[in-house]
Amino acid sequence: PTSGIAVSPDGGTVAVTGFDVVLLRDGLPVWQRPFRPDNQLLEEAALSRDNFLAVRSSNASEIGHVFAYTPAGLLWGPTQEYIGAADIDMDPNTGLVAVGSVKQDGNQVVLISPDGQLVQRFGVSGRIRGVYLARGGQLTVVDTAAGLEIYDNERGEFQRDIPFEFTVIAPDPTGEIFYLGSPKGLAAYNLDGAQLWFNDRVAPRSLMVSRDYVCGLSSDTSISVIQADGVYIGEATTLASIRATALAPATNLLVAASAERYVLAWQLPAWRP
Repeated sequence: PTSGIAVSPDGGTVAVTGFDVVLLRDGLPVWQRPFRPDNQLLEEAALSRDNFLAVRSSNASEIGHVFAYTPAGLLWGPTQEYIGAADIDMDPNTGLVAVGSVKQDGNQVVLISPDGQLVQRFGVSGRIRGVYLARGGQLTVVDTAAGLEIYDNERGEFQRDIPFEFTVIAPDPTGEIFYLGSPKGLAAYNLDGAQLWFNDRVAPRSLMVSRDYVCGLSSDTSISVIQADGVYIGEATTLASIRATALAPATNLLVAASAERYVLAWQLPAWRP
């Protein structure tokens, strides 16, 4: 089974996760089934520009782990027992990893350097659903049950929140704009909390973002494609249900893993507002 997919910023490397993780370079396997000391489903992956890979295992019973790999194999992991990893993000340039940890004794953001060292950790007010690094790793935007909250990473201090009811969220590659989707439509906000645009034509279930596009899973077999200025373009469709999707930030390559165990790719054209 396939549970997650990640693509590098240049679109050349793809990681597909399930109970194993497969690393592909230009469509060819680099390795499969690298060593890890647990047997949990790998739900999420993130790739940097130099193909540094972080993967997160399922947080069932609040024991989610994070592992890091290079093209040579396992670099570090699993993470410490105080972490129940519910979500991860990575700065594509530095390899800084942000972990959203959910435990009975509290919710916190844990920042880990590429070599596996603890950089910072701080608590948040609501149950964490997602974490997103912004401004080159200077800020962490946290999707919590209480809403969207922005924190300064150096001191772990709360900065502001964004008042918008949403079900899915994704940042643009610069980390300066966040796209928020709901059954009512798709909106774009900057880090100061100002709404840039709103499109009520789409109701995305998930979001992928590149420098030029915002793509959202709109049905089991269809991905909506929207320009970064909010203009709707069309649909990328498949014959079988889509299990996971990713979009290369720098090259606009859209990839999807289907229920028939195929990986499909579309090259979206370059576009600038």
